[in-house]
Amino acid sequence: MDGNARKGVSLAQVTDDERAELGDELHASLLHRREAVEQAWIAEGMRRLADLEAGRTKAIPGEQVFAELRERLRSCR
Repeated sequence: MDGNARKGVSLAQVTDDERAELGDELHASLLHRREAVEQAWIAEGMRRLADLEAGRTKAIPGEQVFAELRERLRSCR
């Protein structure tokens, strides 16, 4: 099937208005997906904060994390 065809209709056969409508629908579907991902990250952040506040996990200073990562990278060379 032609890479520009959907359900047997080529984009060359579609009016400008129909292509614009399709573009709007595609854009809206991507926005919906992005919103879902953002909501999932917010939920994850809230879960992590609750774990931290309840003592189920502990915070590690950023400086320590980056120092450990630098050391790991050095050992890989």
